[in-house]
Amino acid sequence: MHKNLALLIGISIFYTSFSCVVNEEGPGRISRRYGYIKTGNEIFYGSYLETKSLALNEESLKTDVRKLRKTTGADAETFKEINQCYGADKNRVYYQGIEFVSNDGFQILGSYDSDIRYRDGTTEHIRDYVVKTKDSVYDGLKFVNMDSPSFQLLYAGHGGMIYAQDKTGIYYKGVEKIDSLPVKNDDFRILENGEHIYLITRYRVYMENRLIKEADPETFGIFDNGVFPEISRDKKNYYKNGEKMTSQEVKKIFKIKNGR
Repeated sequence: MHKNLALLIGISIFYTSFSCVVNEEGPGRISRRYGYIKTGNEIFYGSYLETKSLALNEESLKTDVRKLRKTTGADAETFKEINQCYGADKNRVYYQGIEFVSNDGFQILGSYDSDIRYRDGTTEHIRDYVVKTKDSVYDGLKFVNMDSPSFQLLYAGHGGMIYAQDKTGIYYKGVEKIDSLPVKNDDFRILENGEHIYLITRYRVYMENRLIKEADPETFGIFDNGVFPEISRDKKNYYKNGEKMTSQEVKKIFKIKNGR
């Protein structure tokens, strides 16, 4: 436990300089990429220029290596790059070149985009992942205290995991249990309109982590993505930010919508 904590702290220290930046496509066959490079019997993680080979049976040329970090402890013979964040050998999985978890049932379940905002006001767009092993679940670098064997990712949105479940129920952001009934693969819907995220199961409707008590799951939907993104509806009612609207409030929005 202490070893894993130290490794996660180590990754966090380097996170801003080695974040999983979306690869930048350059002109022609040259691209700026982030990932793993094998040199002899050693593995390195860093940023490099990749020139794609015209010959199909030749490897691309990787040059102008920057911010290079040795992937300490990696077995070069069995090491494989999974994506620009993760690599693995026969025993371990590495995140940005640092040992992360045991390579025992490791799976990438989903990805999401996020932003890192620096003190100078600049923003860097990154991609991160929800992963699990035989006995642990992670949202990016964050350990998620859920049952790994029964864990299922339901939805990951901008910035992280939103809805997931295990055998005990459904969780919001991996922390707050919102429902004791897990759902089947075809038994739920996700709606998102920039204002709110909704989880609709067979029996209930949630706006983020809030239950919309009177909502009808079968007919529930978003009213208007453009003018009224905060409003949703079902066959009986309209809801503003998850709260049932009065008849007068509904009449008012239709007047605005119809330009009267």
